[in-house]
Amino acid sequence: MPTPSEPTLESIMRSPLQQMTGETSAIDALHLCAVRGVHHVPLFDGVRLLGIVCTCDLEEIALDAPVKSAVRRPPVMLDVTASVSDAVRCMSDQVVGSVLVTRAGEPVGIVTREDVVREANGHTMNFHCESCGAITHLKQGTRALLCLDCRSSAGPASVDDEELGGSG
Repeated sequence: MPTPSEPTLESIMRSPLQQMTGETSAIDALHLCAVRGVHHVPLFDGVRLLGIVCTCDLEEIALDAPVKSAVRRPPVMLDVTASVSDAVRCMSDQVVGSVLVTRAGEPVGIVTREDVVREANGHTMNFHCESCGAITHLKQGTRALLCLDCRSSAGPASVDDEELGGSG
């Protein structure tokens, strides 16, 4: 619960939701995200929530693939009365870049990592790119938490990256 001086998610959430259907192609979704100025989008099949995708998730699938194929897990949700520190804790624990904000169980807005950083007032997040320190577009790999830029520049793992043992 928020303290008297701490804002609730309702006061910082982005609303109305910029949503799309799960059948939208990745290329159309990327275009819509750019036009709307968003990076995290809830996906719906009619009224049923399918999940949330980030633009970096969409860059990992074929451009003609439906965006629902980029959904990896159920969305993380918090009630409008939750505090910013609740969101920071939840995003850190779940390693997600956004939470869907609900009222009576229904999605009404979204709060991203960038939104809570602006409002965190001294709260620190427990995650960042282990290479450059960025807090956006993070993915947990097998070895490290990296941002999109560092994952791209790292390239594929090589034999030298593996701990193979042997002589030496």
